[in-house]
Amino acid sequence: MAGGGRASARETIGRVAAGAIAKKILHQVAQTEILAYVQRVRDLEAPIDPGTVTAAQIESNILRCPDAGVAAKAIAEIETARREGNSLGGVVECVVRAAPVGLGTPCSTSWRPNWPRP
Repeated sequence: MAGGGRASARETIGRVAAGAIAKKILHQVAQTEILAYVQRVRDLEAPIDPGTVTAAQIESNILRCPDAGVAAKAIAEIETARREGNSLGGVVECVVRAAPVGLGTPCSTSWRPNWPRP
């Protein structure tokens, strides 16, 4: 069984849209830069310096991995796994530069209502 979980498309589309709008507003208001890229696929790890990585490097390939050599190898592994009906693990790294102090809270914390339970 696939899909329908917490990270289903129906659940995440609102977060993606809100994130895109927030990213634009933060850039206009505070010159905040938010970047995300593939840092690892299976055991192929890209040696990325988060302090110097650029949007142009990230957007240079379909995988959004700033290291072209690692990206080419990872894309080949992904295609092989896809043909075999398999999947690969990976790591996506996010870099935020010039974030306003005190902005944001983790969305993974559990909120519990204060009303009595039966």
